[in-house]
This record gives sequence, C-alpha cells and structure tokens, in this order.
Amino acid sequence: MAVISWQTGSEHNNHFFSIERSTDGGQTFREIGQVEGAGDSDIPLSYRFEDDKPIYGLNYYRLRQVDFDGKFTIHKVVAVDFRPEQPGLNLFPTLVQDELTVQLPQPGEQPAQISIWNQLGQSMGAFILPAGQPKMTLPLHNLASGPYIVQVKVGNDIVSGIFVKH
Repeated sequence: MAVISWQTGSEHNNHFFSIERSTDGGQTFREIGQVEGAGDSDIPLSYRFEDDKPIYGLNYYRLRQVDFDGKFTIHKVVAVDFRPEQPGLNLFPTLVQDELTVQLPQPGEQPAQISIWNQLGQSMGAFILPAGQPKMTLPLHNLASGPYIVQVKVGNDIVSGIFVKH
C-alpha cells in the first residue's frame, strides 16, 4: 500500500484533489482517486489518500488540484518502488536528488564495482567501493531525471537495484 499525504497552507476555490498514478515511467497518468478540498481556508490543512493496489514495480504519483471552475494545478511527481529488495543490497533514497547511498550487508574482502545504467542500457557511471567498506555515497547531480539501474559486482556475485533521479 502507498500512503500519499500532503498539506496546504491555505485554499481558495479548492473543489478537490485528484490522485493520479503512472506505471510507464511518468509518461501517462490516470486518476486512481479523489479527495475533497476545503473550498476556502486560511489555515493549514492535512490530506491523505491510500493506494491499496499499487502495481508491481515503479509507481509514479502526482496530485492534480481542481478548482470549482475547472481550472487545475498539477503538483510534483513522486516515485515509489514496489519490488522486493535484492538481498544484500540497500539503496537509499530511492527517489534521488543529488546523492545515492549504496550499502552492502557487510564489508567485502575485495573491492566492489558499482555501475549505473540508464533505461537504454548505457553506462552512466562507475565507482569502486574499497574492500572493507560496506557503503558508499555516489554523487549523481549530473544525471538527467528518470529511472536508473545500479549494479554491484563483488567477485562473481552481482546484485542490482533501481532508483529514480528527480
């Protein structure tokens, strides 16, 4: 289940919020629910919506705030990954601004090779995690927005995970 929560500082002419989801990389969104707005308010209000049926894989969510006159505003997209994690690999955060931390369950006896790939299978960067260190923070501010694959190779073992650059 995905819990979407947000706050407003104030509201004017707010009819409702449409919660929209995309499962095609954020290209096409469709409404999965609505939450009624307060109309007019000068105080901060909190809202919440639960997606009880997220799709396996990356789900992208956004809010569309709709006024009584039909005008609307679309708010930022947030990605949530509904895949079981690869054992032994922890990536955080999965929605990346500038840095991604890659963590192995324990320090390796040999260096780990960390590779980043885009959706087209193109290498977007390579890093070496020194032997004896369980984690490394990677600078990713040069990557374009979108989903990426991280591949970690230690000896003959390879594990991978996915993150989204915002």
